[in-house]
Amino acid sequence: MREFEFIDLIRKELGGAGAREGIIGDDCAVLDSPAGKILLTTDEMVEGVHFSMEYFSWEDVGYRAVSAACSDIAAMGGKVLGVLVALGLPPDFEEHKFRALYRGINRFVRCNGKLIGGNIARSVGGVHIVTSVVGAAKRPILRSGARVGDGIYVTGTLGGSLAGLLMLKNRLGEKISPLERDMLSVRHRRPKSRTKEGELIGEFPVHAMIDISDGLWSDLGHILSESGVGAEIELEKVPLYHGVESVAALLKMDPHILAAKSGEEYELLFAADEDTAKNLARALFDQFHTPITRIGRIVPSGVKVTLYGQEIDPTQLSGWEH
Repeated sequence: MREFEFIDLIRKELGGAGAREGIIGDDCAVLDSPAGKILLTTDEMVEGVHFSMEYFSWEDVGYRAVSAACSDIAAMGGKVLGVLVALGLPPDFEEHKFRALYRGINRFVRCNGKLIGGNIARSVGGVHIVTSVVGAAKRPILRSGARVGDGIYVTGTLGGSLAGLLMLKNRLGEKISPLERDMLSVRHRRPKSRTKEGELIGEFPVHAMIDISDGLWSDLGHILSESGVGAEIELEKVPLYHGVESVAALLKMDPHILAAKSGEEYELLFAADEDTAKNLARALFDQFHTPITRIGRIVPSGVKVTLYGQEIDPTQLSGWEH
């Protein structure tokens, strides 16, 4: 079974209550409090599944673990308040590795909330990192609010994380420019979530949003499913991260298909009306120099993906499977 098949089973066991209460189906759980809406999320990284020490330093691992979890708060339009990190470490895990791991955690957290607790336990199967994040939002942005006629927008550029992985796995670094090599390597090892941008987006009437963790097409599918709508995507409009075209050419892939499949980007994908998008684009650029790009629109049903005017099979865009 796959991740969302397990989630559907949990929904059935709860009789739908979890979905109604904001527990299942979005990036964060949403709880009422006297101060407003509290957001809670948790994320896990497992050695050998989510990262390989062939390409990563322990500082990379710590940074990436916290960035991934905080991205869920950003995806709800929320503000990160605090981070808790639980570690499962093998008995022979050395002090210098532990220090490097926490340098990476601190490098991200000191600019995005604060570390407020955690736990350490012994592991018999490699390193496990479970990161929990507490956030808050005045109006959490769910995946289920997309409306027919909305534009589909994405922050930043895509494809860098997967292109970086493919570059490292296929030893392509010597075949591209040093700048592209360095940028792609960092994008894969230390993807930075859009925490500040997500918080700003939360101040605008955006209808639905998700972070790109499994891949553009895979994560868009979650919005479409939860909102009960369809989409039309013009794939050539997907903005490409620096170096993606070079790696795609070496591997004889279309760069926009590579970008649509790329997971762990932590860019934000959202649905909004045109006026909201224009105002938001101006605010994001003024405050953070972060661009947004319209890549398609919400339609009543069905999915249609075109690449330079030619319709393509969306199944070739599938990203990460849990």
